[in-house]
Amino acid sequence: HDDPAGDVAFHYLHHATFECNYGIPLINFDRLFDTYKEFVKKTVDK
Repeated sequence: HDDPAGDVAFHYLHHATFECNYGIPLINFDRLFDTYKEFVKKTVDK
């Protein structure tokens, strides 16, 4: 589902890896404590 406080990719990553991206209000703390992870969607070459 869409998260009204953030984007879908951020929400997915937060739930996929519980050791990073603790939430939109805490993003500055994630960066401070090095728990922020950038979500990069990988593409498959055909």
